[in-house]
Amino acid sequence: MAHFYQRGNTLQVRVNNLRMSTGIRIPPSATFSPSAQLFFGKGVVGINAEIDRHRQFISECDNLSDYGIFTQPIIVIDPISCDIVNICRQFMAGFRDGSILTVKQLKAKTKTISTYQFAVNTLINYATPQPKIDLLDYNLSHVKDVNKKRQIASRWQKWFDGMVKSMDGNKVNTKATVMQIIAAIVSHYEKEFFLQLPPIPRVKSVDNPIVVLPQEFIRQFLNDGLYSSLTGELRYTWEVCATIMVTTMRIGDATGLKWDNLSDRADGLFLEKWNGKTGAYTSMILPRQLADVYRSNMSAHGHIFSPEADLYEWIPRLFKTYESLNRSVSVSNLNLKGELEMTTLPLWEWVKPHMLRKTAITSMLANGVSEQHVKFASGHSDKSQAFNKYRGFVERNFNNQLNTYYENFS
Repeated sequence: MAHFYQRGNTLQVRVNNLRMSTGIRIPPSATFSPSAQLFFGKGVVGINAEIDRHRQFISECDNLSDYGIFTQPIIVIDPISCDIVNICRQFMAGFRDGSILTVKQLKAKTKTISTYQFAVNTLINYATPQPKIDLLDYNLSHVKDVNKKRQIASRWQKWFDGMVKSMDGNKVNTKATVMQIIAAIVSHYEKEFFLQLPPIPRVKSVDNPIVVLPQEFIRQFLNDGLYSSLTGELRYTWEVCATIMVTTMRIGDATGLKWDNLSDRADGLFLEKWNGKTGAYTSMILPRQLADVYRSNMSAHGHIFSPEADLYEWIPRLFKTYESLNRSVSVSNLNLKGELEMTTLPLWEWVKPHMLRKTAITSMLANGVSEQHVKFASGHSDKSQAFNKYRGFVERNFNNQLNTYYENFS
């Protein structure tokens, strides 16, 4: 059965394991519908008739090599390589050069590419000693016999179960992320080649405990005057950490902040930055203390931050100086064997850039900032499950409405 699809400005056709160009150039005024297998728009009657002519020829010809002569000019017929290792490598090449975009049709960030590459490397390491797995061998769209479908799906499941087993040295959430990424890559080519594949087994992730700094810490951090005594790397570290705790930004957005992202008005310094993850613009006034630091750095260095430093090295050094953060905090989490394990550390050792972001979000919610405003600032969608976890954390730990409800009984 022939499936036609658009690639660039040319119409291509897939027949079994062959992908061929029809030689048909698609006019700008026409839109091709993969589901209807027809063009829509102005002047498409002739081009749709041409598709029917191609479909008829393919159904009647004994040797598809003749199709190259039929298309005029001659088109070379190339077998599709759907070996899973090859398509993962091909995907990563496209992800890097921007020819393959994210779900939101944006170019992938460096961190996202790195995470995908880790997942692909994990698959390659597992697949290397295994028999090759070709997606076309597991295509169910042309299989009519139910038992045959079950057999194919069972082999598919067994291969990927083996991959999950090979990751036993990783934490549960790492396994979950890897399998989710591989499923996304396979789905990309499943759609491109009009395949119907069995589902890739998923690993259920677990919610990591939410650890945040005390509500009042952000105020203390901005007002205690410590910044003026800092030099070099500690100054840069303070500036980035303050930015995250004030704006809820992710570390990549915070460190990439520039004066062009700010608007200096009579009533204060405002942050106006596009969120690369959600595609929304953030506009918010910055506290005077942080605004003054940005202005001072612009005068001294020509940019809002002091010279860069390794944040992961200097964050512990900075936060260790706060006496209130030297108390021990115990957190239960799953170890590599999937067993609950208690870890006890001073609170300053739990401080990481994303923990500061969580502190900012939960502090805003606890102090009455509307959920919609916090979502807009932090880049969470309306249906974000992560945001719902932060909201539940605030309700349990900061401003439980049931407590107020029961207090009114007395």
